[in-house]
Formats: sequence, C-alpha cells, structure tokens
Amino acid sequence: MKPRITALTLLAVCLLSAPAALAQRGVGDADSGTIGYIPHGLGADIVSRAFTNAVLRTGAGEVVGKVKTATVVTTTKVLQALRVQVTGLTPNAEYALVIDSTLVGTATATSDGALKMKFADPSNGRVAALPEAVKPIALAQQVQIYEVSSQRLIASGSFGTNGGGAGGR
Repeated sequence: MKPRITALTLLAVCLLSAPAALAQRGVGDADSGTIGYIPHGLGADIVSRAFTNAVLRTGAGEVVGKVKTATVVTTTKVLQALRVQVTGLTPNAEYALVIDSTLVGTATATSDGALKMKFADPSNGRVAALPEAVKPIALAQQVQIYEVSSQRLIASGSFGTNGGGAGGR
C-alpha cells in the first residue's frame, strides 16, 4: 500500500507544480482534445490536468483503436477517467482490457465489431468505476486488449503524454 501512496503523492506534487496555463481551457471542450466525461461545473477551480493516450496496434502493426486518460486536480478533489475505442473486432465477441497487467474490465463488441469502454473515479453511476489497481491512471504504461474466449492478444499500446500536462512514466 505504501508504494501506491508514494505514487499518488508524487502525482499530486507533479500536477500541483504544473504551470497555471494547463488549466485555462475547459475540461472536455471540443478544442481541448480531452475526454468529454470529466464533468463541467466541478464547483472548484482546476489546479492542473494531465492527459495520456495510447494507440492500439495489432501484432502486424495495424492501428485498430485508441485509449485516452484524463486526470483533473481541482482545489477540492482529483478526477480520473479512461476511455477505450477499438474497431475491426469480431462482432458480439467479449474482450478484456488490461492495463499494466491488471484486468480493468470486459465488454462485448457491437454487431459492427466496435468496442467502447469508459471508466471514471469517482464513478457517477453511469460510468464504471476505475479500479484501484490502475490508479493513478496518469502513470499507466501499457494497455492490451484480449479476446476473452481464446485469451488471444488482439492489440496493445504504450501510453504517452498528449499535451496539457504531466502524464506517463
């Protein structure tokens, strides 16, 4: 537990020391390139924001999706979110999302072979909760998508920063 507290403390220090310019655009605005499910009207001033993203590629190098994270530190709380979008999957098959060797969740692809997953902390009841084992999400390194029935790796990627602040390791 102590390493997690140390990581959270380190993240908070990094985010709090980020330039004030990072907090000047609205969270989830069309021009910010951020995840739109971090809510507007947080009831507090934004202190800092961190975004990471990963491009999901097959073993052959084909791009099939993306994963985005957002962390927003306000004067009263820390909000974290994760969004996954993948296409070209087997229709109606179940897939697992794994981040840094931790199972985050599973979902079923649509009849068109698309997969979308969202997670947030704190959860608003409509979006699944972000598991404790992957917090702080801004420090995530690797993401993988597996087909559940065959346990076959479908795609993977590495997180990197996406402007807007500190992120990645």
